[in-house]
Amino acid sequence: MTKQLYLLLSLMVLSTGLWAQATQLKDIYPGEEDGSPNRFFVDGDRVFFRADSAEAGVELWVTDGTPEGTLMVLDLNPGDTVAAGNSNPDEFIDYQGDIYFKARSNTSGTELWTTDGTAEGTNQIADIQPGSGNGNPFDLVVYDGMLYFTANDGENGSEFWSSDGTADGTTLVADIQMGGGSGNPGNAIVYGDRLILRANDGVTGNELWISDGTAEGTELLRDIRTAGNGNSQPSQFTLYNGEVYFRANDGENGTELWKTDGTTEGTMMVKDINPGSGSSTPGNLF
Repeated sequence: MTKQLYLLLSLMVLSTGLWAQATQLKDIYPGEEDGSPNRFFVDGDRVFFRADSAEAGVELWVTDGTPEGTLMVLDLNPGDTVAAGNSNPDEFIDYQGDIYFKARSNTSGTELWTTDGTAEGTNQIADIQPGSGNGNPFDLVVYDGMLYFTANDGENGSEFWSSDGTADGTTLVADIQMGGGSGNPGNAIVYGDRLILRANDGVTGNELWISDGTAEGTELLRDIRTAGNGNSQPSQFTLYNGEVYFRANDGENGTELWKTDGTTEGTMMVKDINPGSGSSTPGNLF
């Protein structure tokens, strides 16, 4: 390599390093206090997030990457004190061209909201648990043209819900654990024309379930830990090579790597990585 070429490459590396230096975009909470922006969600040429400010508390913000384009969308939970006024928006997901999320207000509790990035286009979809109780929708996933999630209406516990983006179209899909107990469905992942998820019917424990988005089509896929009301606790669902991989505990081999093709027979342990009853606890599957 010639000295001239080496010098040129060195200057290019140095310039790239200078260009890559981080700069503050906006001081959201002026002074020594932290704006603590987090929960970043990219939507085209915008990023939605939540941040803390002296005037409004933890609320919904959006940025286009410029200081003047970084602003609070709306104070969803105005209050007499900042602490009482935190809406704590979370669980952002893109559905029907808008952003859906959960947020808290003092009048409705934590419920399902939507925004198009403007104050006028930011609205609560439904008060799932009427009054100040928390419907607390979480684990939002888009499937078959609908938004599916877990929520609590105050009568059936935390169960499987869906929404078409309207109040009337936000309904309970399946009361997996009948009565006031919570089925706590979660970690749902789209697999072909079905959803794979974890749920507890109160009989088999936290196990592997499958759903087509209807009450009749939401059923136990396999009771992996069959002893008593044991919990296999399937989680970390990840699509790979036409199957869903996850971790679970069958009560004999500890928490190990499993997979399913959507059938009971095709749900099996891949390998007992830590032989015997010990757990290898595989995580961060990708």
